[in-house]
Amino acid sequence: MGADACYIGSIALFAVSHPQLNKALPFEPPTTLVWYNAHYSSDFDIQKGAESLNNFLEACNLEIADGIRALGKTSFAQVSRDDLIAIDETVAKGCGIPMAYEPYVF
Repeated sequence: MGADACYIGSIALFAVSHPQLNKALPFEPPTTLVWYNAHYSSDFDIQKGAESLNNFLEACNLEIADGIRALGKTSFAQVSRDDLIAIDETVAKGCGIPMAYEPYVF
């Protein structure tokens, strides 16, 4: 759960700040826009950031739906471990799923 929370937090931070990065760049790092009490944090538009995050999460939802349809499924509940493959040998071994180049066994 901890790593997942960090990934989601990082993604959210990128999504909320990306459209407003030009307020801090090129002389200050982008983090000064979103950190509490940072140099450019008062310039950060919270409403615009929230809209940007909403757009990002909606796009993720649509991409997941496209992936589910590409698998020939109609809902996320139909996706199972049998639908997964890995492109990294370490991930494949750790998760117990086949590599992408291994032949599919019926």
